Amino acid sequence: MELDPGPTLAPIQLSDLLIQARIAWVNWESAGLAPYDVGGYSVIYELAPGLVMKAGLVEPEEVAIQQQLAQRGLALPVLDYEERVVASESVRRAVCSQHGIRPVIANTCTCNETVGVLLMPQASPLPERMSAAWRSMGCCSQECGAVR
Repeated sequence: MELDPGPTLAPIQLSDLLIQARIAWVNWESAGLAPYDVGGYSVIYELAPGLVMKAGLVEPEEVAIQQQLAQRGLALPVLDYEERVVASESVRRAVCSQHGIRPVIANTCTCNETVGVLLMPQASPLPERMSAAWRSMGCCSQECGAVR
């Protein structure tokens, strides 16, 4: 899917160490692997300072769009992506609609299914004046056609 041309910012600069992060290196049984936030059909985990993992229903089309937006400086870059990962029981349970923390599809248990996993840099909070302006704009109506 190709996005319409639109505003472009400078892409986010990443450290050499962060660029090397890979899903294969995730310690799925780590006691420190705890949900950090939720989003859409997935759960966000902080793997290390500056590095987060999005696990759950993460489809290739979503990744392609994020990569295109990142090239224009409008999204966080994708460091690594796998569509079907055998994650730990705790991660699979967290992303399950029936038993987890994102009940998005009623009566659907995915505790024994593989999950999509995306690694990306951790977003920095917007300064208060910027986040207030962002909220007043109603998302990114010009860039993606979204409305409040």
